[in-house]
Amino acid sequence: MASFKGKGTFRQNIEPFKDWFTKVERKKLCLLGVILKLSQSLNITERNIDHDLKITPHKDCWVMAIQAQNYYAPEQYQLEKQKSILKNYWK
Repeated sequence: MASFKGKGTFRQNIEPFKDWFTKVERKKLCLLGVILKLSQSLNITERNIDHDLKITPHKDCWVMAIQAQNYYAPEQYQLEKQKSILKNYWK
């Protein structure tokens, strides 16, 4: 999970261990890798600017509300990069 960068990299890294996990488990590992990347994006500058994070279900999707202190453009940029990857895994 910690080495997750995308589907291609994941497939390459999991190949020696492919028989250890079912297809469903591999998909969950990908999703957890995406969530880990997302959380890293929230503190990319290591300034701990995030004050509050809430994820709530809303109709047929999930809503993430982030409250930040100070200048947060680098975190927002990184989060936007990860958002499309997250959407691919977490419909």
